[in-house]
Formats: sequence, structure tokens, C-alpha cells
Amino acid sequence: MPSAANAKSEKPASSEATDNSPVRQIMTIIEHKIRNLEKRKSKLTSYRDLQKAGKELNSDQKVAVAKYDEVAQTLEFARDLSKQVSAIATSAEREAKKQAKKEAWVRYAADTSKIREVLLIMDCLMQMGNTEAREDFLNGVNGACKLTEEDLKILDDLYPEVTPKHEVNEEGQPGFHAYTTKAAEHLYAIIDGKPKEIFGTTYTHIKEIVTAVHECGYFDKGADTGMPAAEEPAPLAPEEPAEGVEHEPEDAALYP
Repeated sequence: MPSAANAKSEKPASSEATDNSPVRQIMTIIEHKIRNLEKRKSKLTSYRDLQKAGKELNSDQKVAVAKYDEVAQTLEFARDLSKQVSAIATSAEREAKKQAKKEAWVRYAADTSKIREVLLIMDCLMQMGNTEAREDFLNGVNGACKLTEEDLKILDDLYPEVTPKHEVNEEGQPGFHAYTTKAAEHLYAIIDGKPKEIFGTTYTHIKEIVTAVHECGYFDKGADTGMPAAEEPAPLAPEEPAEGVEHEPEDAALYP
């Protein structure tokens, strides 16, 4: 039975090794060309050294030595080109990271905005369970925007659809996960303001109702506790001396 100790640990490939961008591919080609030129220059250098030492070279070696300067220049050019391409690659990678970070932030902001919209929808539905608040919105008083009976009915019909419960479905199976999916679809459609019909109206109109409810600021008012203001205690009146009883000064006993 194989053990964990015998298993070979595989090192994760470096980012450069797994980077198949066009710039990195060009760099790989140039680096390969540089290695070949370095080998060729090294061989030509050995031929030149033999020639300087007075050894006779054959015709092929002489032709090769004659191209030494050309090889050296080509090698230098390849090295310069490699540095330039490397700088371009580094700059491109830096910009790619910035762009990725920016796109991640945009996604985060969009997701946060959608979650906020969900919270606004749920808060609106919860708050409309208050009888006093419903009356204020029906009459458009106390800072509430004007809503119709139909608007309130739409919210009432929507509430159970977006608050799934742990119940058994018609087939006798737990249906909570299916209900949550449906609830999410409703909420997503409201956030997007889709013109699709639902509950005798459209998701667009439901979004308008929720927006109007929160923009009027009715639920942002300070809560009235209804408790009377605390009264300051009245100062205690001095006690009246009992009739027929004379009060002597406290220090009267000191003077017979």
C-alpha cells in the first residue's frame, strides 16, 4: 500500500514557465538563439586561438573564423533585443496585473451593489408588515410616498416567494434548495428591472415601488418610543416642627 512518504512531491510550475503569452514566447525564441550563438562564438574563439598559436586550419575552419565578427555582432544584437523584450514583457505583466485588479474591483463593486439591492427589497417587504406604516403609505402621509392597494398586494404576494421555508414539496421531497433558487431568480429580476410579467405586474414596477419606498425616507425617521419625558424630582420641602415642641440648637447642650 503506497504511503504518503513515498509519494513524489511535485513542485508547482513557475509563473514564467506557465506563461504562454506571445511576448514570453518571443523571449524564449530569442534566448534559444542566444545560447546557440554563444556556443558558435565559443567554437570560433577556439579556432582563432589555434590560428594565433600557428596551427594550420582547414578550409571549413577558416571560413568559420572569417565569420567571427558577424557572429559576435549578431550575439550582441540578440542580447540587446532580449533586454528590450524583457522590459516590454515586465511592463505588460505589470499592466495586466493592474487591469486584473481593476476588473476584480469592478466585479466586487457590482456584487456589493446587488447584495445591497437585495437587502433593500427584503427590508421593504418586512417593513410593510407594519399596519401603521401601510396606512401611511396608502394615504401618503407622515413622510411616506403614495402607494395603492394594488402596490401593497404586489409586495404581499412577493414576500412568500422570496422567503423560502424548509418545507416538503408536492412530490414529498425537501424543496428548500429549489425554493431558494426560485427566490434568487425573482430577486435578480427585480434588481435588473426586467419587464417580465409577475403577480399581475412586472419586475420593473416592483423595483419602482421598492425604490420609491426607500427614497422617501419614511423608515429612516427616528423611532418614536412613545415614552413620556422623564420629570425632574421636586425639591423636598423643609419639615414643619410639631406643635408644642420646641427645637433647640444642636449646640445648646454645650451651654448650660
